[in-house]
Amino acid sequence: MLTEVRSGLDVIIMFIYVRNIEIKTLGKELDDYTMVYQHTISYKGLV
Repeated sequence: MLTEVRSGLDVIIMFIYVRNIEIKTLGKELDDYTMVYQHTISYKGLV
């Protein structure tokens, strides 16, 4: 019984861990996009 609970927790922890990586990657992509967008605006502002 205890081992079943343990493996269930491991699955949940792994799922959360993977979701965290996905969220961080998405956040980094959004940051990169924002940077490019801001550079484009500042470039247009200069020209």
